[in-house]
Parts: sequence; structure tokens; C-alpha cells
Amino acid sequence: ALNRTKETNGTGMLDAVTRIEPVHTAPRSLDGSLPHSLHTMTDEELERLKKIATPINSHMASLLAPSSARADPRQRKVMQEVSIISDSEHHKEMTRVQLCVYIVIFMTAVSMRFDQMSNPTLEFRVVQVVMATEEQDLLFLHMRNAYVDAYATLEQMYNFTRQYENSYPDLFLALSGRDLVTVNKDGHMSKGIAGMAHVGGACSTYANFAIVEDRGQAYLGIYFAAHEMGHSYGCVHDGDGPAKHIHGHKGSQDSDCAFKHGYIMSYIDGGLKRFYFSKCCLEQMRVFLSNQVEACFKNTFQVDFIKTFPNWLPARVTSVSRYCQAKYPDMNKTFYEPDRLREINCKVICSGYRTDGSKRSIVTQALDGMICVPGKSCIKGQCITG
Repeated sequence: ALNRTKETNGTGMLDAVTRIEPVHTAPRSLDGSLPHSLHTMTDEELERLKKIATPINSHMASLLAPSSARADPRQRKVMQEVSIISDSEHHKEMTRVQLCVYIVIFMTAVSMRFDQMSNPTLEFRVVQVVMATEEQDLLFLHMRNAYVDAYATLEQMYNFTRQYENSYPDLFLALSGRDLVTVNKDGHMSKGIAGMAHVGGACSTYANFAIVEDRGQAYLGIYFAAHEMGHSYGCVHDGDGPAKHIHGHKGSQDSDCAFKHGYIMSYIDGGLKRFYFSKCCLEQMRVFLSNQVEACFKNTFQVDFIKTFPNWLPARVTSVSRYCQAKYPDMNKTFYEPDRLREINCKVICSGYRTDGSKRSIVTQALDGMICVPGKSCIKGQCITG
């Protein structure tokens, strides 16, 4: 287990690793590869760094093998249809309109992480928003007291999504406002995940679902959703070998795709790289898509919620103070501390107080859309015009 080092005043320290990444690799040694600012983290956050959930090598793997009826290799633009399932805790005290606006902004930011994809491009439409009640939660969430068992939930989502077989999207993405956990064979719960998905599960009818933790209604789950959707579209974690059930998959063992670089398919914060997929992951998505049948690329839904509020980003509707409070719930009286020099670099200072009354300050990434200087906004960690 990781031992917490003696905590110092966190002022000016970069919040280098926020929440541990989900699924698909065996637990790995940290080997000193985490950034120096690890000591600014809370005990709960350190707990999340202890291990990553084991791979999903399910009985579905053979079903995910490529079909003989391939899509047109000249395909240059892929538009994928996504159904969002929001659990009752995720949309607590929201109206349906408020939830739909939130989902559109959330998915707009997630989609931006995929805009480096080429040959083909990969874009997403939000075609359904399911606003689950507390009773309906139990139909697709596997609860363990107040926690969501992520792996068991994926299995349960298979049964839940049967009702949509006549209007089936390419991917179901469940957003939960609850804490996700994994449970080992001894019944021990670990909070070390924030999402789970099947590698290469998109476009199937038996593994095309993912679950992501998005607590606080402040867009904290954007990175996790991009990570999990990366898995769904064929990516393993950076540094891992090939997914054998995907024909032509070469894995992410190129030195340019090392786990330590901190791209989206790592759980280390690589600064600006955290907003991008490694070249290995991009190639894995191309390989995955090249294996799909034509039906994967046919759009069957008329609606696209994203078109309702095009180009809206999280900071347009979420104050920095609200963002800080949601991101650091362990701090008391959390507030946003303006710092123009840091904001030019798309960083914000979230401050608050420990239980002993001492002040704690953490430098963290600004939300997409935050004004960094007059006339410029933060887009994927950079202060740009627009």
C-alpha cells in the first residue's frame, strides 16, 4: 500500500493526479513515476492510486472478434450514436431540461478529446437521454450499500439495455453521481476506479456500454468518459500489449505511448497530454473501426441533442467556485482564489481548510471554456482565441 508522506502547505503545487483510472490493466507498480506533487493529495485520492482494476477478459471476447462483412475501408468520417443514462444521484434536483443541457455540454467537451482522430474522423451524437429514477437505478446499477459495483454493473447493463434493441445506439454511457468501486473475490471493496468499459465493445449489442463516475454536477467526469470511450473504441491502456480479440491490434508499447507520458489512456496527469490520446491509441481506434460492419456507421436516430446547444462548454454554466467545491469535497469552505498569472496558463487555485483549520491550496486544470484573458478561452488546457 502507498503510505501518505508528511503533508506540507500545498500552495502552488500542481494537482498532478486527480482520480485513478478505470479498468483493463493489471495492478501496476508506481515505481516513482508519479509527479512530485503527490503529497498534496488527500488520503482518499492516495487510496485510489493503489491499484487499477484488472482487465475485462470476459466471455464476450470471442464475440468481439471481427466479422467477415467489413465496412468500406475508404470511410473518412464516422458518426457514432450514444445513449446517456443518468442515475438519480447524477441528476439530483435537476429538471429534464437542465439535465439535457448538462449532458450536451459534457459530451461536447468529451468529443473535443477525439478531434485529433483522422482517417477516419470520429464524432458523436447524443441520441437518447435516460433520466433514471431511484427505482430504475436498481435495474442497471449493482449497488453495494451506497457504492456502485462497476464490474457487476456492466454485466447488469447487458440485461437493462435489451429494452432498446429496436432502437439500438452504438454505445450506452451511464453517468453516476455515486462512488464507483470494484470488489475482489474476498468481498473487499476498492474505490480505486472512476469508470469501466469493455475494450472494443462499441457497435456490438452485448458489450457496448460503459459507466463513468461524474459527481457534483460540475463536469468532473469528462476525462473519465473520454478514457472509457477510448476503451470502447479499441484502446488499451498506454504501455499495454495488444487486445488479442481485435484483429490487427498492436497495443500501446511504443516508447512514444509510454504510460508515464500521461495521455488520456494513462492515469498520470501529463499536463496538456492529458487532453489527447497517444498515437498508439489513435491507431487502435482506426484498427477497431476498420473491423466493424457497415451497420456500425449507419445513423438510425433522427435526434441529436448536441445540435440543440452547439459549442457550449462547461465553464459557460459552471462557476470556478462551484467547480472547486465539487472537485475537493474533502476541504471545508472551499473557494476559488483568483490568480491571473496561473489563469493565463489555464490553471486555477482551489483553496479551503483542513479539519484542523489550516489552509490548503491546490493548483488544478481549468474547465474548458473558462476565460483566461479577455477574448480568449481555455480549450483543452491552452489559452486560445475563440
